[in-house]
Amino acid sequence: MKTLNDVITNLFTWKENPWPVSEDKKNLHIGCGEHLLDTFVNVDFLPSNPNVLEWDLLDVWPTTLSSKLKLAFSEDVLEHFFYNEQVYILCAMNVALERGGVFRVLMPSLDKLLGNYSTFSGDNKEDWYVKYFGIRSNADMG
Repeated sequence: MKTLNDVITNLFTWKENPWPVSEDKKNLHIGCGEHLLDTFVNVDFLPSNPNVLEWDLLDVWPTTLSSKLKLAFSEDVLEHFFYNEQVYILCAMNVALERGGVFRVLMPSLDKLLGNYSTFSGDNKEDWYVKYFGIRSNADMG
């Protein structure tokens, strides 16, 4: 049985993220959730599928990835990190990409979210914004 000290130490100790040794895939899908891509190694912080590797993007990236990735993809992931953490992740990705490799990053658009709010006419229009953004009124949108 783990002690409280073991749990705390584990939370504050950097580990090296795993990489499948037999895997010859050169594509990485970061923060895949339940949306796995066939030709990618799919990774997530809290995997819900046995085919997904558990990865903490702030832990050490595998040294075997250096200049090995051809493609990488993330959607709605980087906005969950502080600026300095984003810089670390982007630097680690830069090391992992082969020459000419591509990292496609998609992030939510605040303008689109605000536009949806002003045109949304459902009975529970505030519920979604309260749940995900803590917004309770039009004044909170500003």
